Amino acid sequence: MVYVPVRQYTNKMLAAIEEGLLDQDQVLIACLNWMTDRDVQQMAEANEFLEEEEDDDEDEDEDDWMISTELSHD
Repeated sequence: MVYVPVRQYTNKMLAAIEEGLLDQDQVLIACLNWMTDRDVQQMAEANEFLEEEEDDDEDEDEDDWMISTELSHD
C-alpha cells in the first residue's frame, strides 16, 4: 500500500500494522481511547460506521438543569 508522505506518523503506524509489528486491535483501542467521544462520533458518522442519532443527552441535560433550578428555589 502507498501512503501519502505528509502523514508521517500515520504512515509509520499503518506500515507497522501491515508488517505485524503492531496489533491492529491494540492500535484501534488506543486511538479510540485517545480521542474525545465527540471526535469518535464525528469520525464514525463521516465514515458511515454508525447511523447518526439525535443527541438525547442535550434534552437530559436541559431537564437536569430545570430540576436543579427548581430545587434551588425551594
